[in-house]
Amino acid sequence: MPNYPHPEPNPELPFEVMEADPDKVNEIPDLLVLEANVSTWLGEVAPGVRAQSRINFGDAHCVLVLGNGKLKSADNPREKATVFNGRIPHPPLNALYRTRPFPDDEITCDNDYELVEVSQCLAGGGQASAKWMIEDRRIYVNAHVETGAMVVHEYFHTFDVDGNGPELFGWDMDEGFTDYFARDVAKRFDYPYKGNSPYNQGYSAVKTIVDAIGLDKVCKLYFERPDGLIGALGDASKRISNTIANFRRDADIGARVARPIQTFLDAAQKQRNW
Repeated sequence: MPNYPHPEPNPELPFEVMEADPDKVNEIPDLLVLEANVSTWLGEVAPGVRAQSRINFGDAHCVLVLGNGKLKSADNPREKATVFNGRIPHPPLNALYRTRPFPDDEITCDNDYELVEVSQCLAGGGQASAKWMIEDRRIYVNAHVETGAMVVHEYFHTFDVDGNGPELFGWDMDEGFTDYFARDVAKRFDYPYKGNSPYNQGYSAVKTIVDAIGLDKVCKLYFERPDGLIGALGDASKRISNTIANFRRDADIGARVARPIQTFLDAAQKQRNW
């Protein structure tokens, strides 16, 4: 059973913060405990469902707190961001970091745009509070605007081992599944993560589905992605996502999304692969 009531997000997030503050990033959970708690949670809500993360929380560099980004220039052909891991007030993360310090005070990334998103530049930065980088196998945290609680959400993205969740389910539903799981874990283990307001429509659609067919089935669909389910339900999920994307600012979006959600539920009831 889900761990209701779920926490509700604050719709405001101050992205325009030009000075990073590593001292405030103090809500990053103990990573090894988070890993164990998610495993416990999955065993409780979806016994027998298999889930595999692409991240190893025993790695000192699997979570990097970034700030003070630098854009490309003639002297700097790639974007860079300052790494604050050695300066944040977080004993478990500092302990991991001290076992193998990051080699530089700055990091570059092959996916430059995403790196700038989680640092803050006078132009072009600070558009994400945190982000999972599948190519780097790291979670990046924005030291300008994030307290660190967002790591709970980003950890669930690491279970998308091929990185194709948005293609299979649609962007809004992929984020909706992820945020639903993160809020349920936050409630179960009293984490400060409250959810992310841009994902609320996808979260609400997933909640409707969970309440209709059960969290165990939703976990099987998202984490295991068996071919027999993905074919019909992936298409139905993408229709929900497309509706959210097309009518996001519509006051009547709930009624508009209800029909594709019912299509998903009708398809789910016909499946024999649960």
